[in-house]
Amino acid sequence: MERVRERVRQRGGQRGGGREGGGEGRGGRGINRGRGRDGGHAGGRRRGRGRRRQEGAQRGQNLTNEIRATLVDHVVNHGLTLREAGLRVQPNLSRYTVASVIRTF
Repeated sequence: MERVRERVRQRGGQRGGGREGGGEGRGGRGINRGRGRDGGHAGGRRRGRGRRRQEGAQRGQNLTNEIRATLVDHVVNHGLTLREAGLRVQPNLSRYTVASVIRTF
């Protein structure tokens, strides 16, 4: 079990590197971003996916590496189903979240 946890901890910093701030790419300005006909700003409307995430909206659950390692251990070594492992580790984890963790592992 400790080996599994160690492998998950080592992989923890490898995903999602690069654009942590959720910027829009191309130097922070998209092509024709928010421009009206006269070339001015379009009334404060925001466009692009990166902006919304920067303001605090997050998708899914934030799982620690410890929880991920425990989920993998329960499924792989103990033979629990995805649903059983999710309920045992944390009561509000769905089997789809556990499946995503296993797929990533």
